[in-house]
Amino acid sequence: MVTYGVSGCGIMSGMSEESGDVESHLRAALVHRTDIGIAMGLLMERFGVDQDAAFAMVRRMSQVENRKLYDVAAELVATRASPRSLPRHDRV
Repeated sequence: MVTYGVSGCGIMSGMSEESGDVESHLRAALVHRTDIGIAMGLLMERFGVDQDAAFAMVRRMSQVENRKLYDVAAELVATRASPRSLPRHDRV
């Protein structure tokens, strides 16, 4: 007969919490990936650039504004605004 002490239960509950954290991180990554892809598509259409150039534009906006890349992408998607933080020479 196998018995588990308090420490064994703690390990099992810790594993459950850890898998919940992993799941929430994966869900967030999917949302961020989607927003970044849509923002890139908007820039590709608006400026006639390819995927690499569109990603570079989002990355540059992120750096200029000192914000997370996925926050910048989400704002572009939500507002459909022109990328105002890009220096003129970065705009196509």
